Amino acid sequence: MKESRVDIFDNQSRRLIGVCHGPTLAGTCTKRPPTTVVACAGGRISELAAGPAKWLLYVPSGSRHCPLAADLEIS
Repeated sequence: MKESRVDIFDNQSRRLIGVCHGPTLAGTCTKRPPTTVVACAGGRISELAAGPAKWLLYVPSGSRHCPLAADLEIS
């Protein structure tokens, strides 16, 4: 699993509504079963120490894959 903290914010109010620790190595959500919508869907996320390009990244409603999975370095 990727070791980082990801804050989950409400899309409209921008209030913190949850925290996760990023995707598994398979790219699935650590807070939900792989066949369901990710916990942050419909909200915005921000990794700790993320640069401006990733501050409050929107996660579309209905997303089934962690948007941070593309950042994993799988060797």
